[in-house]
Amino acid sequence: MKKSLLLIIIFNLFIKNSFSQDWRELDNLRREIIHSKVDSIKIKAALELSYFYQDVKIDSSIYYASICQGFLKEAPNTKFEINLLLHFSKLSSSLGRDDRTLEYLLKALNLATNSKLNDKIAAISNDIANFYQQKSFEKVIEYYKLALNAAKKTKDKHLINEIMNSGSNYYFNVRDYNTSKQIMDEQIKLNPSLRVEMFEDYGDLFRVKGDYKSAKEYYLKAIKIFEDRRDTFRLIFLYHNFAMIPLIQEDYNDAIHYLNISKKLANSLKVFDYAAKTKSELAEIYAKKEDYPSALKLNLEAIEFYKARGEVKSLKDLIKFNSEIHYNLGNTKEAYKELNTFLEMDKAQNSKEIQSKISLLESSILLDKKQNEINLLNKDKEIQKRDLEKQKARVVFFIIGLILLLVFTIFIMRSLKIRNKQNKIIAEQKAQSDALLLNILPAEVAEELKIKGSAEAKQFDEVTVLFTDFKGFTQISEKMTPNELVDELNTFFKAFNEIVTRLNIEKIKTIGDSYMCVGGLPKPSSSHAENVVNAGLEIHAFVQNHSKKRIAQGKEPLLIRIGIHSGPVIAGIVGIKKFAYDIWGDTVNTASRMESSGEAGQVNISGTTYELVKEKFIFTHRGKIQAKGKGELDMYFVEGRI
Repeated sequence: MKKSLLLIIIFNLFIKNSFSQDWRELDNLRREIIHSKVDSIKIKAALELSYFYQDVKIDSSIYYASICQGFLKEAPNTKFEINLLLHFSKLSSSLGRDDRTLEYLLKALNLATNSKLNDKIAAISNDIANFYQQKSFEKVIEYYKLALNAAKKTKDKHLINEIMNSGSNYYFNVRDYNTSKQIMDEQIKLNPSLRVEMFEDYGDLFRVKGDYKSAKEYYLKAIKIFEDRRDTFRLIFLYHNFAMIPLIQEDYNDAIHYLNISKKLANSLKVFDYAAKTKSELAEIYAKKEDYPSALKLNLEAIEFYKARGEVKSLKDLIKFNSEIHYNLGNTKEAYKELNTFLEMDKAQNSKEIQSKISLLESSILLDKKQNEINLLNKDKEIQKRDLEKQKARVVFFIIGLILLLVFTIFIMRSLKIRNKQNKIIAEQKAQSDALLLNILPAEVAEELKIKGSAEAKQFDEVTVLFTDFKGFTQISEKMTPNELVDELNTFFKAFNEIVTRLNIEKIKTIGDSYMCVGGLPKPSSSHAENVVNAGLEIHAFVQNHSKKRIAQGKEPLLIRIGIHSGPVIAGIVGIKKFAYDIWGDTVNTASRMESSGEAGQVNISGTTYELVKEKFIFTHRGKIQAKGKGELDMYFVEGRI
């Protein structure tokens, strides 16, 4: 019987471990720490284990961080050591140890400075500036300036802009709005393409300064731009912030008008949390106007949303406001009922942590009590069983036990075989599903979709978009059979896909014989423009070589137009049953015009892209060319690399 019990325990452990992906990953990392002969692998494994336990079990996180520290003493590695020091600073912050948090940050900064890693110096200095907020504004500015100086040395526009955004916010938070504006002005001076994108920020700045006239001017400029771009996502927040001006001025009708526009746009993009927030704000305005029925209707709609989401804090405040509305309507009974609900929720929220601890303690006591009862019962049964077994023939029980053990072993082996087969099928199906998802979405977006069940639309300030189109393809395709047409397109698009993948460019879609891709997302890249222009040259070369083969076969050659433009876009997923990753914005339209305004056999780029890559390639300046819907635009043919 002991052998049978052992087999059961082993079987349960096997099944449990087989279905624990986290356990396998952690076990692999532990094995790398023990068995790997490569120091960098051991260091990375220990650091990743410490990252994993940071929010799960902080003692274990500290333990693995200490192991990583020991490995680094044996095999120094500057970048890993900086990452470890930053991790120790986060652990210290979690424990409320500000002194140790700062100590680790300063050590990391010193190491980065000695190694002349300007990108790390910028990021760490900015972290220290954030640390000193609410403590010493002088220190905030000291480390902000250090971060900005290091960022400028990298010449990474994205990093410089990120640090300057932090600086503007530092001054904004202490209400030094003039300095905050100066930094914003400098951002535009360094990167003029940001000017349009920052109209909204200027509007916010002038609004909090009380210069409502200037604030309105900037808000309206931003609204006009993003309406032209059909950028609904940005318009949601623009109309909302714009509504704050008449609200402050107690012009409630205008405030309601613009908040309603924001709410409608939020609903159209299914940004329901923001729509609910706007409803609660509208309810407060209607209450100020003493239009209590309208206030009640909107407030109830907001309550339904937060109730479905289970957001207790927001729900509690809305219910309290509901009580006030009912009171003003003369519904004393309903007002009392809502107020009582608020008080009960407030009490429940405040005692939630205590109740959780009491519940855990009671469960533990009850479990111990039940376990003692089971132990006593098992002990009595064991005594009775031994007495009974003495009265029976040992040989008979030995044979029966052996048969049972054999049957049980066969059952276990068969179950394991079936389980392994099922696991293999599940793994194959998951691999196929993941491969299909990665075929239509970028890896980062696909991962977000799998984890959250949705993926948020994102703004990318600087990317480069490429369009291609074959000249006279419709006429040539009429001379082909359907199979020949599909084979020809497959030959081209397969080659294009290989080129853009190799150059870290994201394919967006194909439409007929047109091809569209973009560089600089979903991971921002400082070399996006250069990569896309290289892709355009390689695509042109491939089509040219393929056309030579067609001519040798007595077929009509194919010529391609290629257009490229750089600028900001919005990227996100569209579709419910069939997902598609797409991009929107004026940049996309301009890139399309570059293609249609180009010539067959040429790579035609805009003046914006030219400014980003002019040191890398040889160009022929075409001058200002009329582009449909865009007016005259500077265009260049790319002749080759320098």
